[in-house]
Amino acid sequence: MQKKAGKIAAGIGLGMAIGGMTAAVGSTMMHSGGALKPMKKKASRALQSAEDMLDSLRIMLK
Repeated sequence: MQKKAGKIAAGIGLGMAIGGMTAAVGSTMMHSGGALKPMKKKASRALQSAEDMLDSLRIMLK
């Protein structure tokens, strides 16, 4: 049961990370024409946050 819960939590975290990165990219593309540096920075932060969250979930489920 715990393995199943871990996979579900990882899937939710991955979905949140992808959604966050998509929102950051979409928002940057809508508001500023060619500013790639802020977009990369926001995407990097979103990915780092998702990784931290998944690591925390993995530790809690052990």
